[in-house]
Amino acid sequence: MARTTRQRVIVALAALALTITASGVWAARAFVTIGTGNVTGVYYRAGGGVCQFVNAGRADHQIRCTVASTPGSVDNINALRRGERDFGFAQADLAQQAYAGSATFADNDRFDGLRSVFALHSETVTVIAGPGTGIASAQDLRGQRVNIGAEGSGQRASMTALMNALGWTRNDFSEATEMGASAQVGALCDGDIDAAVFITGHPHGGVKRGLDCGGQLVDVSGPAINRLVRDAGYYSSTVIPPDAYSDLSREIQTYGVTALLLSSTNTPRATVREVTAAVFQNASAFTGWHRALSGLSEAGMARGTDAIAAPRHPGAQLYFEDNDLL
Repeated sequence: MARTTRQRVIVALAALALTITASGVWAARAFVTIGTGNVTGVYYRAGGGVCQFVNAGRADHQIRCTVASTPGSVDNINALRRGERDFGFAQADLAQQAYAGSATFADNDRFDGLRSVFALHSETVTVIAGPGTGIASAQDLRGQRVNIGAEGSGQRASMTALMNALGWTRNDFSEATEMGASAQVGALCDGDIDAAVFITGHPHGGVKRGLDCGGQLVDVSGPAINRLVRDAGYYSSTVIPPDAYSDLSREIQTYGVTALLLSSTNTPRATVREVTAAVFQNASAFTGWHRALSGLSEAGMARGTDAIAAPRHPGAQLYFEDNDLL
């Protein structure tokens, strides 16, 4: 009798496992984590939106989503490589470099397991000059005290690309500091640096604080910038609109790179499909989550991952094909 009971339990558990697998629920873990960025930035807000929509459907798919505040793109990609997180936001240029094992990621093997999920807003190269510095354009940064970003950050990688385009090294600045995105605002307002650089969507809390203490946004444009944009398929010319901040009176000419939600081959197809579905089925609410997301369309979010060579995750691909978004 006891043996019969044990056999029935074993059969019941096996049937339950098959049911869970067939329904597409991720049985191995019920938690997913999204690497975002600084709490004042767009990545953090966007991650909160993704998780809210995922968690609203938890009773159906048994997936719980949490957001991790991180140093940004490079950290998020490296965490995906190590299997420490399931999703992460990153700039398209850095995602491409990680997949190819080049530039910022030249010391690593190419990240063959990197996969894109969907595209978001444009992350613009944003330079704030301190009051009284005489900096009117990116070219005026030479000889000034400039924060180039912490080693290993997306900010640093973007500044390196800009410096290379202009034919500069860090020695072209009177001082090149290596602060994170948040710390540089205080340094700018205290007069400890002459210029701070953000790679972000707008409006951004840190940028606003820099403007509130007398900083000015300056153009990042010119022949060298045009060549950089032309030669790299993931960059595009853009502007910071005057209505992004109350202190702006004109468009700021600059360039930017698409932000992406990334995952890896470690994340099951069913999980990625559920996360993708949660966002796209609430697309109008998601685009209202932050002003930087307001111009997004479902088709643009689906097709925007074509900016990089890394394949689309099969879970996202399945959802997009099922809904005629490609």
